[in-house]
Amino acid sequence: MLIDFKNKDVLITGSSKGIGKELKRSFEKLGAYVHGFSSKQFDLTTNLGIEGICNYINDLKKIDILINNASINFKELLINLKKEDYEKIININLNAYTFISKSAVKKMIENNTKGRVINISSIVSNRVFEGRTPYTMSKHAIIGLSKSLSQEYSKYGILTNSVSPGFTITDLTKSMLSEKKIRELTSRIPIERMAVPKDISNVVVFLCSKYNTYITGQNIICDGGFSVSMN
Repeated sequence: MLIDFKNKDVLITGSSKGIGKELKRSFEKLGAYVHGFSSKQFDLTTNLGIEGICNYINDLKKIDILINNASINFKELLINLKKEDYEKIININLNAYTFISKSAVKKMIENNTKGRVINISSIVSNRVFEGRTPYTMSKHAIIGLSKSLSQEYSKYGILTNSVSPGFTITDLTKSMLSEKKIRELTSRIPIERMAVPKDISNVVVFLCSKYNTYITGQNIICDGGFSVSMN
């Protein structure tokens, strides 16, 4: 099965590290022209940053694939949650996905592009963990966004899905979890290892490829079996 994205324009947010960095590498390796952005270029915790990427999309000649990946997370109990922290996480994890998708889908329709939109959600869309209330809320909402986009725009050939990674070895994971906690969580994963970014990008690449002709409005959980395990 040969997959290539020659002559395809792909826009990826949060492409400087972790899963986003691997996504950028994977699509470039398969021939795509990737518009990759980091928080240094557009701070998506702010309305100005979101508007910046939307304006960038408006100025593009075309866009074939949008991957909303940029995200932040922190651990805090709801009763200790600061409003400004809540607003930042909702901005980047939900509002950015919504309005960037709006601009991209509009461009796809204008150009009669049978495009693809992928929203990166999280295992917390299926399993809930203490101290992650705003993060969990945003990741559930992303799935709702993906389902709604599929209902509104599949008739234009635009297929929209979300991908929910399980525990994945990234810098963010290492900064939030101790080595002991990583070992404990790994012992609960049937595949007996945490994901690496390539595991996630493989799923996204397929969903964006010519071989996906009928999957839309779905949330693909890529977690090594964690969410269905009784451990």
